Amino acid sequence: MIERQVAIDLKTRKALENGIKGTMWSMFWKGGQKANLEALEDSVMRLIRMATQKNAGQRGDATCIDWDTLNMELMMIAIEATAFVLDDRFNALKSEWDDGGEQNETD
Repeated sequence: MIERQVAIDLKTRKALENGIKGTMWSMFWKGGQKANLEALEDSVMRLIRMATQKNAGQRGDATCIDWDTLNMELMMIAIEATAFVLDDRFNALKSEWDDGGEQNETD
């Protein structure tokens, strides 16, 4: 899992969040998106870890994720999930899923 825990000031954090939002909206027009499933999985796992840690990110414990990064994490999930749906490979995967996920044994 990629750790992105960095102490940043409010102005820098807002600039990063706005940059992520800008990327999200511009990606709808670019086409040919390639999903980064590892980044999606990392963000989802970080969100789960944030939600289940005992101190809600309020202590300076290095093993805890600061809740100030929640908005950025949610945007990462939205961006990566959107890229996944726009990826050309998504329809093939969706079709396989709809067929019960069975694969041909001869492959």
